[in-house]
Amino acid sequence: MRAVVFALLVVSLAGCGINKRTSAFKCDSDTDCESDRRCEEGYCTIGPRGDLPDAQPGAPDAHVTPVIDASPPDAFVCPTSCTGGCLEDFTCVIDCSADGSCIDPVVCPPNLPCQVTCTGAGSCTNTIDCTMASDCDITCGVDGTCAGLVSCAPNVECDVSCAGANSCGAGVSCADACSCEVLCTGTDSCATAATCPPAPANKCRTGNGCNATGHPSCDEC
Repeated sequence: MRAVVFALLVVSLAGCGINKRTSAFKCDSDTDCESDRRCEEGYCTIGPRGDLPDAQPGAPDAHVTPVIDASPPDAFVCPTSCTGGCLEDFTCVIDCSADGSCIDPVVCPPNLPCQVTCTGAGSCTNTIDCTMASDCDITCGVDGTCAGLVSCAPNVECDVSCAGANSCGAGVSCADACSCEVLCTGTDSCATAATCPPAPANKCRTGNGCNATGHPSCDEC
């Protein structure tokens, strides 16, 4: 019995000396291994690598640029002034579809495309300021909407639809826009003529509205 135990002990101790290699460390070259390992006999082992030469004797070590993981970008937060939320392209929607809504001055948030929908009766009776937006799209769809001055941002596209009767009464200011369309289709809309981008012979003007097709300078976006 003692002989059997002794034999098992010898086999167990011998097994401890076996060099077991795992497939997780298999390699073909040093580049397959972590930076603190090298490829030796087909396996990554701890030791200096051959593909990372040191500087010449007496020469300064090369500059090492640290790699810093960038923080993830802050999630986009739709401004509270965008009462209709924000679209996938970050367009701010200011929803004035309820009757009597948006009676205070409407101001589009900066650096975002802005869409203002004045389709509620008695809505948008004050000014609409789109001068800080990256794009302006304004609908004055029912009678008397957009009663105050509508101001567009410089060097961006501005589209204003004055479809309601007596809408856009104080006019639209878009002289500095790179493209401006002011469509005065409502009865007695655009009582005050819009200020359109300059062009020879007022070719950017259509009635009291503006167009972006009458001359190349009417659309420079």
